[in-house]
Amino acid sequence: MRTVLIAAACGLAFGVSQSPAIAQTRGTSVYVARLVPELCGGEPCNVSGISFTRGDVRVKKLKQTDLIFSTSIGWVALQAVSPPQTGLQARLSATLSYGADPNVDCPLANSQVVVNPWATSTLTCLPAGFAFWAPCTGELHLTGVTSSQCSDVDIIVENITAEVYENGFAGDPTRRIARDGLALGGIMPDCDSGSPGGCP
Repeated sequence: MRTVLIAAACGLAFGVSQSPAIAQTRGTSVYVARLVPELCGGEPCNVSGISFTRGDVRVKKLKQTDLIFSTSIGWVALQAVSPPQTGLQARLSATLSYGADPNVDCPLANSQVVVNPWATSTLTCLPAGFAFWAPCTGELHLTGVTSSQCSDVDIIVENITAEVYENGFAGDPTRRIARDGLALGGIMPDCDSGSPGGCP
């Protein structure tokens, strides 16, 4: 489970005792996820056959005020995209849990919502010296800011998922290029040692 905690009021959410003024300035840690190719039978699933070598999503350290006054939360990048693209689109979804509201004016207090998309990005791809591939990067922006009435409410962001799509096809599973995950490298079988893994 991927969780980001944004404490707005008291230090209890962090397990420490602080005054409200101190806790309001304390933010989350940085969130980083790897992006892996969407594969079907060892080949890219997307109908255009787009692939890449490495990808990352990074959500920067956030404070409660960041979610009220700005939509910029981080960036997403794919390396060596092939065939080269002019642009891509990324979407993040998340579950947001809102805590208690001391002055009872936040309409989302004591609730949990799934937001899809929670943040989006338009990636710009710049061809490298070779015409075979291009790196693509883009800034992540929230699809909506938090109401100022909720500035004193703790927010837990969890179950973050990321997906990257071919430009103009965000949300279409046949055009999905990447999603968050882990890539585990395999090894070639040792045919001369009689390894149980067998040989091709």
